Amino acid sequence: MENDALRRRASGYLPLAVTVLSIVIGFGAAFSAFGIMEAYPPVFAALYVMACFLASFFIQTVLHEFGHFLFGLLSGYRFISFRVGNLMLLRESGRFVVRIFTISGTGGQCLMQPPAVTEKEAPYRLYLLGGCLSNLSFSALFFALSVGLSSPAASVLFLTLASVGLITALMNLIPMTVGGVANDGLNTILLGKSAAVRRAFRLQLYANGWIASGKRIGELPEEWFPLPEGEALQNPLICTIGVLRYDRQFDRHDFAGARETCDYMLRNGRGLLGVHRNELSCELLFLKILGGCTKAEADMMLTPDLQKYIRTTGSYVSRKRLFYAYELLVNRNPASAAGALHAFEETARRYPYASDVENEREIVALLRETAGEPR
Repeated sequence: MENDALRRRASGYLPLAVTVLSIVIGFGAAFSAFGIMEAYPPVFAALYVMACFLASFFIQTVLHEFGHFLFGLLSGYRFISFRVGNLMLLRESGRFVVRIFTISGTGGQCLMQPPAVTEKEAPYRLYLLGGCLSNLSFSALFFALSVGLSSPAASVLFLTLASVGLITALMNLIPMTVGGVANDGLNTILLGKSAAVRRAFRLQLYANGWIASGKRIGELPEEWFPLPEGEALQNPLICTIGVLRYDRQFDRHDFAGARETCDYMLRNGRGLLGVHRNELSCELLFLKILGGCTKAEADMMLTPDLQKYIRTTGSYVSRKRLFYAYELLVNRNPASAAGALHAFEETARRYPYASDVENEREIVALLRETAGEPR
């Protein structure tokens, strides 16, 4: 019940956050427009202010993720990946590569791997809040520059950078879920609740690093992924262990066990984040298709909300696998299935996680065998 109350309080912060951010943006835009319109034509001034805001959101996103990177290193974490928008820098087989990848609900993400989960607890506050500290620090610098410079154009740019930095910091500090994903402030509060929550978070980061290094989650010990029970099912971070348990079972092609875990978490996981609930719903649909469900049964699961999520995450290799399974085994449309298979291969070719692609190719081969096609 305590976690439910926390989630209600966190969702209650959203109207306050929107109000505060609207005031900040309004004042920032007003000061920017008045300052530059005195020196330049109105049309140019308006376009310039818009360009400054767009550039500022990109720059502050980079600075936010850089803060996670810097304070993660200072906390003893190891670099996994750095993403802004759909551009991802990833360490792969000891070298850095650039990939195109988008995660629904996030504008950027810096993933770091803590020490092995069997060691003592790693610090987490600086890593989680490092992004906000970076935004606030650079915003103070940009504001000082906006006041000290005599050039109107430069002053507007730095004032906009300062305003957007404050916005970015507040959106991540005020505890809430954004796009179905818990922000840094909410995660920090949840982690302070118990050692079990901190271990779950640490295990999630460790599993992410394991997969990013090209290894498969099915190789990790089963005892690391127990099904959450009781009040633990109200905590989003502990519920993530249930999601990872599903991933491990699916990677090992334990489809019966994976379906049991999926059903269990969707029924009982009150703390499941929206993104995890949608992911498990997509996977349950796939498992039902693999089990030979009818078109009516499959379509019944495709609620408007889930269809919207599927469209949003259409670039995921697992989603391409779902499209292929639907066309091959539900619609029984060879031409559409061939098109879906081509899209799967195109996505798999540039997907950043090799171990995921390896398993997805095995599943596609299994689907073709199920449909009576040669592998």
